[in-house]
Amino acid sequence: MQVLRPASIADALAMLAGGDARLVAGGTALQLEWAKGLPKPRSLVDIGQIGGLTGITLAGNGLRIGALTTLGALERDATVREELPLLARSA
Repeated sequence: MQVLRPASIADALAMLAGGDARLVAGGTALQLEWAKGLPKPRSLVDIGQIGGLTGITLAGNGLRIGALTTLGALERDATVREELPLLARSA
């Protein structure tokens, strides 16, 4: 299995468009799938090094939660605790 590490979101999208590839940040969900015997992709596109994919910000009348934002960050964030307390507690 090949692990691809794009430098940007555009690079990641191009790599995903190429065929049998899966997006991965931490990989926990994929490991659970493989433990159940589900097929492994030919390539993994690791987005862990792409800047700008973490963080929590107010956006209009909602929250923008970056794709690489951790559960711990959701749990600790004051805005999440105030605006979406159920999300903060479930993280």
